[in-house]
Amino acid sequence: MNYRNKHKGNIIVLATISLLAILAVSALALDGGHLLLNKSRLQNLADAAALSAAKSRDRGGTFAQARAEAVTILTNNLTHSENRELQESIPLDIVNTSAAQVTSLINIEFSVRPDPFNAVETNEALYAKVTIENVGLTSFLAQIFGYDKGVSSTALAGPSTDLTSDNCTQDLVPLLICGDKTIPRSDNGAYGFSWGDHTVMKIGSNTESKVGSGNFQLVRLPGMSGKNDVRDGLANGASFCLEELDIDSFETEPGDAVGPTEALDARFTGSAQGNKETMAEDWNTCQGPPIAYDDSRPNLLESGYLAKAYRYADYLTDTEETSCSVPGNLDVSKAGRLPDRRMFNVVVVECDSEANGHKVLSVIDFMCVFLTQQVPSNSGGQDKEQSGGNGQKSYAVGEVVRVCPFQGDTDDNDSGLPGSDPNSSGAYRIVLYHVPDSKDS
Repeated sequence: MNYRNKHKGNIIVLATISLLAILAVSALALDGGHLLLNKSRLQNLADAAALSAAKSRDRGGTFAQARAEAVTILTNNLTHSENRELQESIPLDIVNTSAAQVTSLINIEFSVRPDPFNAVETNEALYAKVTIENVGLTSFLAQIFGYDKGVSSTALAGPSTDLTSDNCTQDLVPLLICGDKTIPRSDNGAYGFSWGDHTVMKIGSNTESKVGSGNFQLVRLPGMSGKNDVRDGLANGASFCLEELDIDSFETEPGDAVGPTEALDARFTGSAQGNKETMAEDWNTCQGPPIAYDDSRPNLLESGYLAKAYRYADYLTDTEETSCSVPGNLDVSKAGRLPDRRMFNVVVVECDSEANGHKVLSVIDFMCVFLTQQVPSNSGGQDKEQSGGNGQKSYAVGEVVRVCPFQGDTDDNDSGLPGSDPNSSGAYRIVLYHVPDSKDS
């Protein structure tokens, strides 16, 4: 009998230990999952803030302005319901953008190089590091064991290293526009275009083509073969140098390619017809009333289209103010969104309307354009009745811009850093970097 009582006592002890172990594992699962979720959310906030600060510096903003833009982006993102707990833990009522320690939890510094990162405030300091630390979180079962949860995140953003060749480009899409090589680049325009002109980069099927019958201003970039590659190229773009490929011409891609052309809309929506892959959409998806297609006019756009057009200048202003001046959707909080997705390069060629089908066209240059609106078609986009969009009039409208935000100059210093001369063709992007000695980014 005593032997049995001894075992009963052992069972009670083991049961108690087991319950404690179950509680510990439950705390690890519940609080650990909650911690990782908010860690990921905080990292997204830091990434967006760093990109915003670096972009402000790249455009010539002061350090105070760059910090202010980062705080604005952070404030807007914290208002979303999924970030409510973080919003309650990150005080933004007292902000000092004139110092690196912007708030009690937020530090924003700048450096000339991403690695090593040495905090300075000189004109060459274009790399921004945002640190958000010691953000408290609600503890569930973990508080039983005396554990207080908190998360920190660090993000570093700035210009990427340049492509050193004069004829290199980034985010080149398989579209072409016809240019006049006798009119070189200047302060006012290039190849027959003035900066700010609108052009149809992809024409409708019932329009006489300047590139020859059966062609609709689609171009076959190196490595492309077929409409699936056209779709991917329009959604994601490509980067390469003409000298490296030893080419001075491109072959056209015949066919209207209505479905693949809609892949340009991925830059607005994050998805493309026929492509299940999720892609990055632009921070700014604002657009004005759809501009209708008019093949009776020289530029193929309706009379008075400028009154409707959402201009590149509007895009810059709205992006900085995080609001749409026209009906639309501007949201910088969604994971995967990137700035300047509506900016890309197209091929400028010497056009020849006499040949049919596949043909080879001489390359003049690359030119930056801003995607004015989504591509009208039967399957989606804007108001099709208003825009004239259907399978026969699948067209893309862009505004010719002097230089893309990810293009700049190397100043011939061989440093791998962008310079300040917009007439140079060195290319770079504002990108995220791993923070030296950090496990967060």
